[in-house]
Amino acid sequence: PIKKRWRHHNFGMIQVCDTMAAPSATLSPVSSKEMMVVEDEGEDQHQPLKQETSTVQPRRASRSSFVRLSLKSRNRNDDSISNLSSAGRISFSSRQGDDHDESKEIQDRELDWSSLLRDKLYDREEEQAFLLERFSAIVTPDEKQQQSSNKFQKSGPVAAVDQSELILITGPSGNGKTALAQSLKEPVALYDGFFLSGKFDQLQKPESFGAFVQAFTDFVYQQKKRPSSAYQAGVLTNKGEKLAIREKVLKAVGTEGCVLLTHMIPALRKLLGNYDECGDVDVLGFEAQHRFQFVFRMFLAAICSPDHPIVLFLDDLQWANKECIDLLAAILTDASIEGLVVIGACRGNEVAIDHDLAIMLRRLEDNAELHISEIPVGCLTISAVERLMGDLFHLPAESCQSLARVVHERTTGNPFFTVQYIRSMVENGLLGISEDGTLSVDYAALHTLFIEAGEDILGLLCAKIQRLPTGLRETLQVAACMGAQFECEILDRVLVTYPNVSPRDFLELGEDQGFVIPLPVRDNNSDTSSSSGRYAFVHDRVQQAVYSMIPDKPAFHVMICRRLWNSYRPNELLEYSLPIANQLCNSGDLIQDEQERTSAAQLCLHAGKIAMSASSFNTAAQYMGKGRELLGRRGWVDNYDLWLALYTKGAELEYAIGNVQETNDLVDEVLEHGHSFDDKYKAYITRLYSLGTQQHRLQEAIDMSIFILRQLGEPLPRNPGLVHLIYEHIKTSLMLRGLSNEDILKRERMEDKRVKAAVGVLNAGFTFAFISNPLLSPLYAMRIIQLTMRYGLCDMSAMGFGCYGSLLCSLGKMDEAVRYANLSMALLKIFESQQWVSRVYMTCYTFSYSSKNAVQDSIEPLLYAHKMGLATGDSEMSMFCVAFSSLAALFTSRPMDELYEIMKAQRETILSHKQHTILTYHDCDLQYVANMLGKTDNPAVLKGQFMDSDITTQFAHNENHQALLYAIFSWTLELSYMTHDLDRAEEYMRKLQQVDERTVMHMVVRAINLIRALVMLALAERPNINFFRRRYLIFGARGIWKKFKQELTVSPRNAAASVALLDAELDIVAHGKLHQGVQKYKIASHIAAKEGRYMEQGLAFERAATALENHGHTTEQTLPFFEKAASAYQKWGAKIKVDEMRAKILSCHTTTSSSAAERNHKAADIKVSPAPKVVPSTFVHL
Repeated sequence: PIKKRWRHHNFGMIQVCDTMAAPSATLSPVSSKEMMVVEDEGEDQHQPLKQETSTVQPRRASRSSFVRLSLKSRNRNDDSISNLSSAGRISFSSRQGDDHDESKEIQDRELDWSSLLRDKLYDREEEQAFLLERFSAIVTPDEKQQQSSNKFQKSGPVAAVDQSELILITGPSGNGKTALAQSLKEPVALYDGFFLSGKFDQLQKPESFGAFVQAFTDFVYQQKKRPSSAYQAGVLTNKGEKLAIREKVLKAVGTEGCVLLTHMIPALRKLLGNYDECGDVDVLGFEAQHRFQFVFRMFLAAICSPDHPIVLFLDDLQWANKECIDLLAAILTDASIEGLVVIGACRGNEVAIDHDLAIMLRRLEDNAELHISEIPVGCLTISAVERLMGDLFHLPAESCQSLARVVHERTTGNPFFTVQYIRSMVENGLLGISEDGTLSVDYAALHTLFIEAGEDILGLLCAKIQRLPTGLRETLQVAACMGAQFECEILDRVLVTYPNVSPRDFLELGEDQGFVIPLPVRDNNSDTSSSSGRYAFVHDRVQQAVYSMIPDKPAFHVMICRRLWNSYRPNELLEYSLPIANQLCNSGDLIQDEQERTSAAQLCLHAGKIAMSASSFNTAAQYMGKGRELLGRRGWVDNYDLWLALYTKGAELEYAIGNVQETNDLVDEVLEHGHSFDDKYKAYITRLYSLGTQQHRLQEAIDMSIFILRQLGEPLPRNPGLVHLIYEHIKTSLMLRGLSNEDILKRERMEDKRVKAAVGVLNAGFTFAFISNPLLSPLYAMRIIQLTMRYGLCDMSAMGFGCYGSLLCSLGKMDEAVRYANLSMALLKIFESQQWVSRVYMTCYTFSYSSKNAVQDSIEPLLYAHKMGLATGDSEMSMFCVAFSSLAALFTSRPMDELYEIMKAQRETILSHKQHTILTYHDCDLQYVANMLGKTDNPAVLKGQFMDSDITTQFAHNENHQALLYAIFSWTLELSYMTHDLDRAEEYMRKLQQVDERTVMHMVVRAINLIRALVMLALAERPNINFFRRRYLIFGARGIWKKFKQELTVSPRNAAASVALLDAELDIVAHGKLHQGVQKYKIASHIAAKEGRYMEQGLAFERAATALENHGHTTEQTLPFFEKAASAYQKWGAKIKVDEMRAKILSCHTTTSSSAAERNHKAADIKVSPAPKVVPSTFVHL
């Protein structure tokens, strides 16, 4: 079985013929199915790519020695490569001083190096078949559940059609991973699909999602080249089809999403249209990254489908940064993206166990969120090398046997090393063809070549590069600093020392020599085979070899930076700031001139803003960090404005990527050296969000918001009393008195920026106070309304009116609450403010609307708000909405086994967004469901897999989380009542009375009030209870019943079943009217069944059966009620109640059978007759 390499200490603990391994001392034929396995010894075998030394040092000669030998032993001048054909093909020429007869015959043979290993793969039949099989499973639904017989497929069914899949191709460098993946291009095209590829750069320069940008830039140009018949809907072949796909994407991601996408991938403007530049991007922390990931996933879901699939190939994943890995994980775990196949390639021996890629793979596989298939790519066998050489020289494979064995010994069968080694022999004139048609080799000279080049591919390439003309070598070195792909236009600006020769001329020579390849023109009217001015290195090893030969790398990067800087006009510098900033990040500390350092820091600031607009926050943080480094720590003295911008934006970015310590350090610098509050304002806001969302120090976050509001002229008390709350409520009511919703909507718009800033702080502070300080949160909402009425409407006013409605709901003013909720929704529509949708929906649908409408009507809006929160980056409110949606489903008696799986998935979502406070609430609800399903030892105690009530209660007390305390006590109260532990129920009922329920959702309070009343009446039924205590309990239950009666006129669907159930309980317990009570139980069960509330239906039947049983009725009378209770609980999915009812039913059957046997025994003395048959109960059918 294939081992999971990403789980080992070193990803490459099991390597397949590592090219860096020493060649075998003896050679023996190896079959195509055998693979050589080399084990690491736990140490890193690879040095960083930026070092000059090779990965494993040559054993026979050092790097310096083979350079000297090549210069001494080869009497070639720099112009020798001009003899190469411009078409990229090369003719053999014999070695100097060698006059073999066969040399003329060799010159007539042209060798096509460019298509070797590209048009035909060797020893890759099974791997190709597996790739094609997985692709076919996506485009052919009938193959969805087929078992794979391929040896690379893990046991079990293959991934479902509607599930994204990762095919991971692993192996050492040069083993043909890229060529294997690209063999899918033609099959994908036959299915009207797209093969998109992107490559991560080994220099790991700062770039915004480089591989994804490459891939989806190609998507746009592939669309333009497709024939009109390729797509029936949404293809970029004519104007109408272009509009169709634009509308589809716009509908999926919205205008703001299109802005994000076009900032990330500029080529998408050809598809989606131009959007105005947004200027500075508001970074909202970790949520901003999730916002972009959500938008990108929606974009993918809009452009691909099983009918028109997309194969996304990401090469060299070992060089991907964390934000690219996170984006890839978000794509892979989204099963809604249909028709997507993701292929990744990486060098497994360069990925350690703590690499972001390895961590991501382990996490996704552990959670069963992803189907991962690994394809290890090994080296070529000797027979494959023979076939390769036969195809190259147009000779039978058998005639190449002896040379193939030598080549395989030198290269260990690494495909790229093999081709380069053969090419070096050809270029050095070491090969000939004898009269019998076999290859003849000068083995002595070949051995010398091997000593000069060293034992690895880097040595061979470096020796070859050393002999290149100076101009070509310098051109390649500049290109290597630019990345795996580069443009001639950039090289023209750097290489100014050769006025009569352009870099394109040098690159054509480099193409002939096999170092670079031209990239196709991205123009709909151009031939794709023509040069576009864009080139790429043929392989990473070539770029690595070229870069390793730069003697002083930081100085070389500074030289490139300065030449680029001087080549642009001042008004062009900002537009082309990214290439210059990339070189600055690798320049070390070589720039000493203060004016030059200041200009470079300004450029880094602009590059960081561009990266921020593309949602590449890690890249932006690198640019900002380099700018701060260039400016120095005393930049606030000499360049205050630039210093302030770098530190303020830097703090926002560090907060966005989750670096708490760096965020605090940068904020402290700004607060210490800032000149005014206005200069420090953004730093204060960053500190506010960091305290509340990252560090979960809610009280400190509230204190910070109060401090900022005081500076903005809107003071709030830190510890308000009830009197202050009443005063603010009266003040707000007077400002709204006599105004209809239409009157409020006609008010002017808010223009004062300082007031807008205060409203923004009030919105942020409300979230933290809502959880931690129940008395303070209404003050935030009412102050927003007061500012709105004084200064005009703004988009954030919607949040204020929604929160005010929730306050009125807690005061029992349901109609007024719904009115202001409607006003809040109208403001959302007027301002088209999608960023506030999740907050407003959460407030309105969990309080105002759920107080009047049926609870189940809130589930879909809350799920919509969850989606919008992800789209706009407000993941905190988004996670609140998803947690409350499952809570609403729980109160509507949704089947618990189904709800349990949904809530577990939601838990992972909340955890992935690092919303730990919300997770604590959600875990309470989830643990309650687990208890009801019988997944704990003691169902009455809220302790198990997801939480420990003792620990959570202590945490809630320490942080003053009133809503969390209410959740813990209420669930424990209900579990105690359901398991008939009345002593525990009484204890937690008393605890619940001490909790402030004003911040608790009305639907929660309503549901728990029913349980409280039932517990009171159950306690009142106890024998030997004190008379006054009994009257007190009945009085409390009747008070709750009256509340439900009042609510019946406002929200009959929510209250009717509870009213009927309590009505029946009061008739039996308080008045002793058994028959009347049983009839009302039947009515309650009927109403509950009509609304799908199976908990209330089961309770009604169970309480009726228990009442009859307690009053001495026979088992024949109680049995039907127990059976109906079991059926209702079965629909609800409460396993512990179903088991209890089954035990009751079994007991009834036993009693019934015993009574029948006793009657039959007495009757036998009078007359012998057969015993009556017991009629089977409906329990048998449960």
